[in-house]
This record gives sequence, C-alpha cells and structure tokens, in this order.
Amino acid sequence: MFVDNKRNIAVVGTRKFTSFGKSACEKIVKELSNYDVTIISGLAGGIDSIAQKKAIECEMEVVSVVGSGIDVVYPYENRDLWQKISEIGTIVSEYPLGTQPTRWTFPRRNRIIAGMSDGILIAESFKSGGSLITAELGFSMDREIFAVPGCINYPSFEGCNNLIRDNKAKLVTCAEDIAKEFLWDIKKEKSKLKKLSPEEKIVFEAITEETSFEEIINKTNEKVDKVKLFSIIMSLEIKGLITETNGSKYIRII
Repeated sequence: MFVDNKRNIAVVGTRKFTSFGKSACEKIVKELSNYDVTIISGLAGGIDSIAQKKAIECEMEVVSVVGSGIDVVYPYENRDLWQKISEIGTIVSEYPLGTQPTRWTFPRRNRIIAGMSDGILIAESFKSGGSLITAELGFSMDREIFAVPGCINYPSFEGCNNLIRDNKAKLVTCAEDIAKEFLWDIKKEKSKLKKLSPEEKIVFEAITEETSFEEIINKTNEKVDKVKLFSIIMSLEIKGLITETNGSKYIRII
C-alpha cells in the first residue's frame, strides 16, 4: 500500500520498446530493489509492464495507476499482470467502476503517477507520448526527473535524449544515480528485516542493547529450537543485522 513516507519511483516509457530499453529498465528496477523502493507505473503495455514485472520478480512493492475503472482490464493482454498486482500490490483509479479507457483518460491519470512519486524514470521514449507528459507534469511539481540515454539513431530514445539535453532530466545508467539524488542508503533497514524468517525475527527482537547467548535462550524459550539458535545468530551476523561484542554478547547493528 502506498504511503507518504516511502521511497516512490515512477517508471514509464514507450509501448514500442527496444531490446536495449527493456534491458536498461529491468537493470535499474532490479538495482532499485536494494533501496526498498515502491515502483509506480501505469500498467500500460511496454516499458510500464516491464518495470512492474521486474519489480514483482524482485519482491518490491508496486502501485499501478490505470486509465479505466479498476474492473476494466486494459490492455487485455495484461490481465495476468493486472490480477497479480491486485493481489500483492495496489491498483489506483480516479474513474468509477465500468469506465472504459479513452485517449483522454490516460493523459489525465499521468498527473496522479507524477504526484505519487518522489522521482520519475523515463526508461525509453519517443519525442512525444504519454511518458513525456508524465515527465512534464513531474517537472512542474518539482519532482526529480531521470532519463536513460539512448543511441541518437533510435527514434524511441529521442524523448529521453531531449529531456537530458534541455536539463529537464538527469542522465542515469544505474539505480545508484537515482539514490544519490535522494541521499538514499543502500539496503534500507526495513528491506533487510522484511526478508527474515519467523525464527530470525524472534531472535533479532530478543536482542536489546548487549544481550548474551544465555539471555537470548531465555527470551526465545519455547519459540525457537535451542539447537537452531546458534545457526540463526550466525545468519543474523552474516546479514549484517547484529554483531558480537568483546564481552561475548550480541548487539544490533541497525
């Protein structure tokens, strides 16, 4: 579910993508998973769908802003992705149930995509189109705009290259370029903690200030198998969540 204090990046682009645009989009989205980012897009065909499929694959949170009623799947070939996002993510629409998509509903929904985002990544775009409308709206809202540069002979990258040329977008080739603009640390604490097993969470929560092995045993009694306890502690150390002190006790790092 979208909340204001999260890190939200919109990823948009052309429906008529190239293999380079696809690979660039997938690469950057995958890298953004290291920063606990929610990916926002429009559930359109092309770059939008590529971004959201990769985000789901990387177990990221996804938000889709659609240009129809939430009960009207468009494009129909995205029905499986639509269903998946409705189960694990969030689908947003300003239109009543039953509203059919039109040439006007998509540009209107772009302002919502821009408004919900901290920054907008244009992964591939012709010199005109919906993704550039989103970029202009974001620019007017003081959002950070990012663009993947492309070959000057590729019409599908003319929009990205023009945004960079006109100083309306920052050139990016990796997620780190985006993270630096927001001073994001890699692997936000919540991201690490979300991936812990139930037993690891119990042990992690038992470690408060400096906690000895015996104290951990007492705190996790009947919740964690004592035989597994040492290996769980080792796992938490390897994941960079706790460390052992000189006094043979454990403390949290994050």
